[in-house]
Amino acid sequence: IKVYADTSAGQAAIVSCLLVFVRCLAGSATTVSVKSEPAPVVAAAASAARKAGAGADGPRKRKGQTSPAPPASEETSKGSSSSKQTASTAGKRMVIDQVDEAESAAMLFFVVQFLLFFLLGCLVNRLRVAFGPTMMVLAATATGPKLWPKWLRSSFPKLLPLVLFGAFTAHMLWMGRMLPCVSEKEGICQHLHDKATHDGDLVDLYDWINTKVNPGTPVLASMNLAGSIRAFTHVPMIIHPQFESENLRSRVQRAYELYHCGSEASFAETMAELKASLVIFETSRCFFTPYVLDDRRKNCNRRKHQGEDQLCLKLHARSRRFKLMFLNGNYAVFKLRKKVLPLAQGASEPTAAEVKAWLDDSETWKEYALDCERTQGASCGPRLMEAATSFHHGLKKTQAAAALRSWALKLFPNDGYVNYYMGRFYDSDAGQPQKARQYYDKALNLLPNNPKVLVEVILFYDLVLQDPSFSASLVEQRSKARKDGLLPLDELPGTATGLLLCEAAAAAKGAGNAKLAAKLWKGARKRSPLSDCIRNNWPIVNGEKSHEASSYKQRYTLWTRVKMLAAGGVNIEVGPHHQSNARFLGGVNFVVWPPKNKTKW
Repeated sequence: IKVYADTSAGQAAIVSCLLVFVRCLAGSATTVSVKSEPAPVVAAAASAARKAGAGADGPRKRKGQTSPAPPASEETSKGSSSSKQTASTAGKRMVIDQVDEAESAAMLFFVVQFLLFFLLGCLVNRLRVAFGPTMMVLAATATGPKLWPKWLRSSFPKLLPLVLFGAFTAHMLWMGRMLPCVSEKEGICQHLHDKATHDGDLVDLYDWINTKVNPGTPVLASMNLAGSIRAFTHVPMIIHPQFESENLRSRVQRAYELYHCGSEASFAETMAELKASLVIFETSRCFFTPYVLDDRRKNCNRRKHQGEDQLCLKLHARSRRFKLMFLNGNYAVFKLRKKVLPLAQGASEPTAAEVKAWLDDSETWKEYALDCERTQGASCGPRLMEAATSFHHGLKKTQAAAALRSWALKLFPNDGYVNYYMGRFYDSDAGQPQKARQYYDKALNLLPNNPKVLVEVILFYDLVLQDPSFSASLVEQRSKARKDGLLPLDELPGTATGLLLCEAAAAAKGAGNAKLAAKLWKGARKRSPLSDCIRNNWPIVNGEKSHEASSYKQRYTLWTRVKMLAAGGVNIEVGPHHQSNARFLGGVNFVVWPPKNKTKW
């Protein structure tokens, strides 16, 4: 709305609506006045037209017959000519009035349609875009002569278009001063920096489904997630975003029990009724949802329920009816067991306190961790670490996160990503830099060509350990051609290389190696000209005193950045929730489209 107001599109659309209403009212008043008066001229014109038509061809005659021409007096001839002229004028006026009335009706319909779309946008948040196109059409026609009443157009046939053209020209000049965009957060200007997305977890989920799930396995997930899975896999979905049928709404009502606090037994029955074998929970949606079920017994109630009463949490804790099959930074997939595990003698369904205790217990995760190691191979360790970060930062379950980290480190002690994630934990969360150093160094040895690992190590030594000499030495060593399989920094592939060169240039500049810094900086500006790192490190590399006194804004004007965007675009990095995207930079392949043997079922 603010953009429409700042660009005067909203105001122009309001003017157009008022003009259409005025035109329609003026046309209605004219029609009423014409109908209330006698129309002798029209009647005479119609009669004269009939006579003129008869006189032109005469009565019907056979071929070859001729009719004597009747004598015509001078008065009759003049009257006939006058009648024809009157008939012609009246006929043209009637056609013009009909066209004008049709135009007014069409404009009024369009305005009413716009107002209804605007009302829908006010009532339904996701329909706000519906009234935008119609409003822009109305705004564009505000300076067109067609919207103005007929009497005004006929009174000033030359002056009115001239005035409107002048207004249009003035408005275009006023709008031109806003180019290339209204503000830095609108239009094309919101894309003048590198992008990052958390869809790495979703890509990872696609990979698992396409490689590990049998084709034809029915899956239950939320509508948004189901739409994405439907596009990239070939498993049938229980619900989907095409929300048109009453049957689908009924399925959604039953299926969305997965985000509430119903019992495990009740949800197992729902899964069986819907014929679903797998259910996918989104960790980022594991909270007390405002979506209310028709069966209120299953809804979460903040007054009596705790977080551990939610199905998205308690199914992780030794579930008797569901088995955990997949877990990463944002998704947990459970399989409905064919047979319910027996309940211990004297035991009952777990309470929220028991669920919390079980989640924190390392033994709870043992079955899944061992199955994960066996079925998912090298991908298991990083997924466990990403899930641990999600439990730590997203769900605020620090003990459960610690249990997941312990299993990942126990089963995959020599995995580069596991060690890298452990280093990040001790560095950022635990505040233990010496332990972080141990894991960072190991990760660097295991993943020597990963740009994000290199960036993390350079910044860690430079900023946390206050050891810029190590960073400078590492940058200098890795900037030369080598024979041990380690690529020079400027030859590393991937979207994160621009960031790496930017940080490496700052480290080289700090060590006094201006020549190397200039080389790395040139590569960084070429690969990631619109990155935040370029802006932040600009004063360091260019020897300026502070960001306030930086020449960055003078060199990187809005128009300059728009040209850079058009010339080379921006980098888009895909990563998981709450974690670095080191695993998604090209070193690991993900199957985001089902193999041929999984497309039919």
